[in-house]
Amino acid sequence: MLRFLFARARDRSFPSYDNCPEIYYRFNGGQEYGPQNLDRFVSFFATRSNEKIEGRFADEDRWRALSYFLDLWGSIPPSAHTIKRLNRAGLNPKGITESVGRTLLRDKQDSKPPTPRQIEYLRTAELETPERLDRKEARTLIRDRERALADEQQRLAKAPEIEAFIQRLKELTSQVRELVPDWKPLEFEELRFIHVLHRRDRECSRTRHRVRPR
Repeated sequence: MLRFLFARARDRSFPSYDNCPEIYYRFNGGQEYGPQNLDRFVSFFATRSNEKIEGRFADEDRWRALSYFLDLWGSIPPSAHTIKRLNRAGLNPKGITESVGRTLLRDKQDSKPPTPRQIEYLRTAELETPERLDRKEARTLIRDRERALADEQQRLAKAPEIEAFIQRLKELTSQVRELVPDWKPLEFEELRFIHVLHRRDRECSRTRHRVRPR
């Protein structure tokens, strides 16, 4: 029990986020990376709490477990900048943490109407939108469309390769039917299997030709 209290007493705390130094980090005791601010450090690794990730403040050499920094992010008082933003948004900063303050500000921004840039994008893309659309919903629609466009571009880029592959499979099918006229492939996967066997046979043939007699 005394050992636990002593360990807790050695942990650092800060009067506000402004006073928190940057953080270096490492994986499994290996090479160190960074530094990063506390918020970015936590955003990178919050979902990886089961891994052996450690951090140290830039002004000291002691390494601490990731859990310490996750707890710190959930308890450190807000910075002067965050307090100013909360007051300007009509939100009371008393008794809240930096992380809660940022969440409140983000939620307030997300609930506002879409920005002119978002409206122009949605109009140009001719996307159907609900009557009352907020910024978060607009951002989701735009992100989904961008992802769909990227997937389509990737599909088009692969189309010639796929077409050539299908053509080659048709040629192989004709060769098989010369030996077995009544044979019919049941699935596309079966054609692919034939292509793989044919390619392996050619590779083995080339290997035999390269082997020189002693």
